[in-house]
Amino acid sequence: MQELRDEIRRLGPQGGDDALTVWDLQWTYGDAPAAHGCVLRNVKVTLTVTTTLPRWEPPAGTPARPVESWRTYLAHVRVHEAGHKAIAEQYARKLVAALGSLRGATCREVWDAAQRTATRVVEEGRTRNRAYDVETKHGQTQGVVLAP
Repeated sequence: MQELRDEIRRLGPQGGDDALTVWDLQWTYGDAPAAHGCVLRNVKVTLTVTTTLPRWEPPAGTPARPVESWRTYLAHVRVHEAGHKAIAEQYARKLVAALGSLRGATCREVWDAAQRTATRVVEEGRTRNRAYDVETKHGQTQGVVLAP
């Protein structure tokens, strides 16, 4: 199993992680005059999530124990990466809510506030993802361990 562990480290995502979930938020909106200034309208937030998982096809004749260890490990990797995706989804919802509630005296003011708000929410999401990895020791507390 150490050979397999070494291959995952060598061929896996940069940074030495076994798997990787990358997410990106894009947002668009228009503005509209309101009774006391300007509001955003047609707020649209698009979340793109890409997850990279390790692969291994056991060679013919591989004993059952390493194969079962691999299956268990991969199931736990999937759970951990699903946690990253859930965080991204949470922050996409937060962004929709935050942008939808913005009001300003002028449309320029609302657009500036929208940019600041979006930048803040995305950074909060990235910070939360990093904290998730620290809390779970990159999934080890969730069983992301390739047993011998």
